[in-house]
Amino acid sequence: MQSEIFVSYARQDEMEVLAVVDAIRSHGYKVWIDQEGIQGAKLWSQEIVHAIEECKIFILFASANSFDSKNVAKELALASESEKQILPIFIDESSVPAEMKYQLAGIQHLVHNLSQPQRTIEAILKTLDSAKVQSSEEKVPTKAESKPAPAPAGAGFGSKMFLAFFAALVLVGAFFLFKGEEKNKPNNPSKAASEKKFKSTIDLCVVTVRDSTADGTVSTENRQLRSSLFDKLTLFRDYKIILGEPISPDADSTVLKQLAAKMDAEYVIQVSIENEGQKVNTRLVAGGNGQVFWTRSMVPEDFDSNGSFVDAVTSRIAGNVVGYAGIIHREVLRGALVKKEEDLTPMELLQIGKSIWELEEKDNTRRAREYLEKCIKLNPDIATAHAVLMDVYLEDIRKQYNEVSNAHEKAKAAQARSVELDPKNAIGLIGDMWMAWHDKNMVKAKVAIDRALDANPHDPFITASAGAFYARTGEDPELGKKYVEQAIGNSETPQSWYYHALVHYHLGKGELDKALENQLKHGTAHYHSKLWAISIYWLNNEEKQAVELVKEIKRNRPDFDLSEFQRLMNTYQTDLKTFDLLSKAMMDALAGYDHGLK
Repeated sequence: MQSEIFVSYARQDEMEVLAVVDAIRSHGYKVWIDQEGIQGAKLWSQEIVHAIEECKIFILFASANSFDSKNVAKELALASESEKQILPIFIDESSVPAEMKYQLAGIQHLVHNLSQPQRTIEAILKTLDSAKVQSSEEKVPTKAESKPAPAPAGAGFGSKMFLAFFAALVLVGAFFLFKGEEKNKPNNPSKAASEKKFKSTIDLCVVTVRDSTADGTVSTENRQLRSSLFDKLTLFRDYKIILGEPISPDADSTVLKQLAAKMDAEYVIQVSIENEGQKVNTRLVAGGNGQVFWTRSMVPEDFDSNGSFVDAVTSRIAGNVVGYAGIIHREVLRGALVKKEEDLTPMELLQIGKSIWELEEKDNTRRAREYLEKCIKLNPDIATAHAVLMDVYLEDIRKQYNEVSNAHEKAKAAQARSVELDPKNAIGLIGDMWMAWHDKNMVKAKVAIDRALDANPHDPFITASAGAFYARTGEDPELGKKYVEQAIGNSETPQSWYYHALVHYHLGKGELDKALENQLKHGTAHYHSKLWAISIYWLNNEEKQAVELVKEIKRNRPDFDLSEFQRLMNTYQTDLKTFDLLSKAMMDALAGYDHGLK
């Protein structure tokens, strides 16, 4: 059956988009989407043109990233010229650029809320039904659909009432289950939650390959590669790392799936070295279905370091695969976003909380807090959950949301509990830095950085946090730049805030164009990122762009003035030179807005 749905999106939004696409496919619809990345001259080959011309509905995932994509613009133009039904789905608050306004004028759109994906999916399905898009005869049931009892009416993914009700229900059920099984033993809720019901880790099996010789031995190079990767992976405390037996170099995903079942692992990572030690191949497999969802080949030229190739490549693999926002985090999140609330495990709740928290705005911070608190209620022994919750509590203070009573005391308690649960968890240890930085205790912050880097120097989140402190405060800009660039190098999808440290570094160097370049990588979709962008645009003599952002700010916050921006800079102890530079630029931009550059 021909694909009647064409999906247009930006590669940077892949995680959010593919979760929705998977849900659509689970209802039997065929979807055309470029997941592999058609490159070069083939990009606008007959394949894409034919797919758009043959589709019934063209779904555009609208965002700052897609609005900036030339390929998305061409796809939208072709869909409009072909008179296709266009369904825009906004995944952030970006304004439609002038060059796309004609194609999107007067078209009803959807707004995709990361914490309420089911609402988006239901709206899409209604649109597909109205457009008479055909689904296959046999609908593939999702895990959520296989539940015999439907969810209560109006129970959206992010409904606070539904969230509270189900959290209470799960806790009560767990209490009686564990109480009955442990009635003759000392009561230990924390132990019961983790041992009897919920896991505190994601289990990953590490394997290499045997030689293709008759005796099937493992080469010294492959043993060293596996050992180096294993040693680094064990530093990531949210994972249980298992050493698997070597496999044939010709083993397919079925063999890896069987190995995962044998080792009771959720994922398997296979690494091997070839070309006389000059090339490392990696593939990552989901244990449940044997799907290969990440592969990479790396050579010494991919690294700037003059040190050991094996050491550099295994550090990059570890950071990419099991880092705070790594490949497995995104894979777990992708599955979690299409599940019903009641089916989510604590580790899935943790991944959702981490991701929503990165989106900055007040509502997102609240939802992140709710998911993290529920995670901890279901399994209070996940140290990372407490550390992330600490920073979410601090955000309530930094941004003056004032939704959490005694937020500072709750943050301190959450941070202390994280380190108490696992003193070797680098995410918990770097939390001490964020806490000390907020409290303006710079000496303690530096000590915390050293402890966290000693515990795990391979997680991009840890090195980016250290870099943010040194670059943004001016304590050591060069060291800050070094750490942030290391974090970006070891992460194929860096979190947007990593780039903000480089904004500060280049401002300090007077490199205004590079500051703007990194600010745009950081983004301008959210309120607080817009504030820095206004000043940096102005400094780069791009006054119209600066004033346009002022207009957006004033539209929602008519009382906004310079003092709000200065308060935010003071929250992070921005160095005085940068503080003065950005303050003057903001003052000039506000004056330009007031004097007719509207």
